[in-house]
Amino acid sequence: MRVQLGLGLASLIAAGSVHASVLTVNPNIISDNITTFSSISSAVNFADTDVNLANTYDVQIASGTYVNDFALVTRPMTIEAIGGSGVTMQANGQLLQSQGIIVIPSSFIGNANTGLTVKGITLQGAAISDALGGNGAGIRDQAPGGTTLRVENSQFIGNQDGILTAGSNYQEKIEIVGSTFLDNGSGTGQTHALYVGDALSLLVQNSLFCGTLEGHDIKSRAMSTTVQGSKLFDGATGAGCNSAGTTSFSIEATNGGTVKIEDTDIVQGSGTHNTTMVRFGSDGLFPNSTLSIINTNFDNSGVNGVGIQAPAGATGCTLQNTNFNGVNDGLQRSHLDPGSRSAGRTDDTR
Repeated sequence: MRVQLGLGLASLIAAGSVHASVLTVNPNIISDNITTFSSISSAVNFADTDVNLANTYDVQIASGTYVNDFALVTRPMTIEAIGGSGVTMQANGQLLQSQGIIVIPSSFIGNANTGLTVKGITLQGAAISDALGGNGAGIRDQAPGGTTLRVENSQFIGNQDGILTAGSNYQEKIEIVGSTFLDNGSGTGQTHALYVGDALSLLVQNSLFCGTLEGHDIKSRAMSTTVQGSKLFDGATGAGCNSAGTTSFSIEATNGGTVKIEDTDIVQGSGTHNTTMVRFGSDGLFPNSTLSIINTNFDNSGVNGVGIQAPAGATGCTLQNTNFNGVNDGLQRSHLDPGSRSAGRTDDTR
């Protein structure tokens, strides 16, 4: 049940006034359920009641661990940690709508300049049974149309999927900045640290991926995929991560598109279950697909695999200042049929 609007706020909205609201979540203070709340879900539900997209909401969460305190986000807002010592949204045996810890449903109302921003939150333990799909996510994003999901300085730990998005018909922008993905994946090969479905664009910047089980560090079906200044570990450890995992691909852009990997380190070790590190266009290519890899290091410690795999007929693959250490084939033209890929297929939601 959603919290009802306070009389003052209701009259502002009714009059069409524009306002900016900070909603504080702190279970240790007395809540008025208008500006202060005892749970994340109640604060988010309160913001959701406002359909005036000109109004802004900033849900600020006090430090602590919030167990099974989920967020169903149906309008643009920011959800962020305050207080310095961290906020963890912990799933323990259940999920919102059997989907995620934070869920953006297909009923989300936004526009090209709005969406959900998540800052400084740890999302941990999202899991559901195979009977329910086996795709529990830290963030499950089904926003339609041209909105934006931006995640800053957050952590995704031990989820079946760290982030799982689909349903925008190649209009949504996904931005992941300064974030960490540790030990995600269920081991089925159908779950990933980061899976982006039919989005317009994906940007991953200054982020760390490590310990992924069987799935990919990054799997993208977006029309544009950019990975910058990041570190990806595939069956190897380093940079503060202790579990090697059994990653399949560090990065897979299944349908090509405009793909750019820049200033990034990709490290593969003996724990990998697929000796290819980056795969491009395995399910057919968007028109005019290009792959650019700039100032990037491919380091292989023990399996002597393939740096980049692309279809034999793919064009527009360029490498600049890219190093391959311990890799048998830097760029392998595979037997994969590049085909042609229309922007209408959305059958793969994992």
